[in-house]
Amino acid sequence: MDVFIKGKHIDLVVLNSELAEKTQWYNWFNSEKTTRFMQKHYYPNDKTNQIKFAKEINTSSENLILGISHNNQLIGICGLHEIKLINSNCSLSIIIGEKVDNPNITLEAMYLLLKHGFKTLNLFKIKIGQVTGLKLWHTKLKNEFGFSEEGILKK
Repeated sequence: MDVFIKGKHIDLVVLNSELAEKTQWYNWFNSEKTTRFMQKHYYPNDKTNQIKFAKEINTSSENLILGISHNNQLIGICGLHEIKLINSNCSLSIIIGEKVDNPNITLEAMYLLLKHGFKTLNLFKIKIGQVTGLKLWHTKLKNEFGFSEEGILKK
């Protein structure tokens, strides 16, 4: 795996068709449990679609999507989306598809991605959609990263 950002316990790696081919990455989006708080799981995903996606990602400067590698195994993906350098903002996503023993791995992945967004890309605001059912995450985001709630999206 090609490391893009090196961390203490995890690395953020470049996603490519080879990773899509040899991992179960595609199947994470077929899991109701994994995607229950996401706007995913509308249509089935398969390896062919994931390989196609892997070839197309990171071809524009508006999205940065990276794999999360722990012990040289792809365990999740994270990304900065809709990067608007002129407005200095974007949104962040993260999905952990494999079971991990250390819950801080997710926090480390977020930290590395946020650091890259704020320090390297010089962004001013990174938006994270918060789902009501994830109150613990809401608290962690406030405490660990200084996030604040600016509004609530409703139907």
